[in-house]
Amino acid sequence: MPRQPLSETQAADKLAALCAASEHCQQEIVDKCKAWGLSHEEADRVAERLVKERFVDDSRFATLYVRDKARFAGWGPVKVRMQLRAKGIDDQTADDAIRAFDKSEWHDILLHALRQKLRATRKDDPRKLIASLVRFALQRGFDYAAIRQTLDTMTIAPPDNDDF
Repeated sequence: MPRQPLSETQAADKLAALCAASEHCQQEIVDKCKAWGLSHEEADRVAERLVKERFVDDSRFATLYVRDKARFAGWGPVKVRMQLRAKGIDDQTADDAIRAFDKSEWHDILLHALRQKLRATRKDDPRKLIASLVRFALQRGFDYAAIRQTLDTMTIAPPDNDDF
């Protein structure tokens, strides 16, 4: 049996409760409204209402998103910025949230990820090992300069054999 579409008021009330429990950005609100059968105009009005009532704040969302994705997913600033853009967060808000995150913590996250990858990677050729670590860190969303700087601080011992 098909569900009846929600009214604008029902959607706003349901989304206010959702936003009270966890952070969401305006784009997520609009997308949910459309999925529930609201028109584009109705979805925009619901999002505006929730912003006005401070249930939704893209700046607050971006700040928390950066922190969570960096600390729990191990993502770098490049990947976080791309994902924020995909969620409809403007570049200035995303940049502000990324800059607000402690630079030393970005370094620690990258160092931790590279150390884990190094332990899990077995390469006989040191150049291939370094290339593998660089590719891994780039995929995680770290820029090349930060990767090189972090790799320069690491001790990468060659494998135990007579070729070295």
